[in-house]
Amino acid sequence: MICVDRVSFAYLGQRPLLSDVSLTLRTGETVALIGPNGSGKSTLTLLLNGLLKPAAGKITVDGMDTNDPTHQSEIRRRVGILFQNPEHQIVADTVVEEIAFGLELLNMPRAEMQRRVAELLNEFDLQALAHRHPEELSGGEKQRLAIAATLATGVSYLVLDEPTALLDREGCDTLFRLIDRLRHDKGILFITPFPEESAVAERLLYLDGGTLREIPQDEREIFCAALENDK
Repeated sequence: MICVDRVSFAYLGQRPLLSDVSLTLRTGETVALIGPNGSGKSTLTLLLNGLLKPAAGKITVDGMDTNDPTHQSEIRRRVGILFQNPEHQIVADTVVEEIAFGLELLNMPRAEMQRRVAELLNEFDLQALAHRHPEELSGGEKQRLAIAATLATGVSYLVLDEPTALLDREGCDTLFRLIDRLRHDKGILFITPFPEESAVAERLLYLDGGTLREIPQDEREIFCAALENDK
């Protein structure tokens, strides 16, 4: 379980962006996080796997404190982040090499690595693109590649930071199908500025003005409709 306990955060010289924020994310549940631009949603993602450190409060991943440097490597292996633009996290020259990259860092035996890469190419429908350069892929294909590469090392939690921002309708539909396939085995935090996309999740969180609150199930439809009307 990821546990965020009364966390606050501010960038140097700026007002607090997050104030006394608490949340949990368990394996097997999908949680949507919505809020206006600049509300701190992306900052929260970086806190979850220790890329940023809270100014106050505590974050643990399966009991490991993100502030403890001895746990950082394992925490980042368990918490995978997919950013808005997958190009920012794709580093290899081919699809196959990108999926294998994280496994090589783990010194996985070659035969096991080849088996794992083949499984992911099949699972994410990337076989025909295996030896293509990532720059040649469509936006949806790049998203599928980034998710496959993130999952390769066996993450327990997947944080999707506005993953539909650069996708067309078909790409969005494909992404939502992938989330539906993954939701039973992973804890998924789906961050979006679009209230209608929160329907993919069992729970809904709203972040604004540095404060996070959970929207009760029986209020979600009215709450999301109100946000849409305010646009």
